[in-house]
Amino acid sequence: MADKEFNPHFDIDFQRGKVGEDSHEGFLNGRHEVKTDYKTAETGNFYVETKQYNEGMMVLSGINVTESDYWVWASPDGVGGIYIKTETLKKLMRETQPSETRQPIYNENSNASVGRLVPLEVVLKYLGLKS
Repeated sequence: MADKEFNPHFDIDFQRGKVGEDSHEGFLNGRHEVKTDYKTAETGNFYVETKQYNEGMMVLSGINVTESDYWVWASPDGVGGIYIKTETLKKLMRETQPSETRQPIYNENSNASVGRLVPLEVVLKYLGLKS
């Protein structure tokens, strides 16, 4: 069965390819918030911090205060990652309302935080990389 999106005409195929090139160029020239989530493979979710405890008070943090253009999840072994426009991730989270969770204080050098568990499958579908 032929791919309905495929068009063998160079000018049309070239324009379709340019979408990816332009997106990647924007990524390369943008500001990035890079996270390495070591539990994604185990849980199937990305943890996106939304708040943290600071001196006994809950304050906005993470996705709520970032000035980045792109949110990046780097692979734990450093061989790649997934990037998404920060505004798109915020929209995805508003639309899907992923479950909230808390990350406890592990030691005196960390703050407890609150975040959302964004399913990897949802991100891939939202990006059009999975049906």
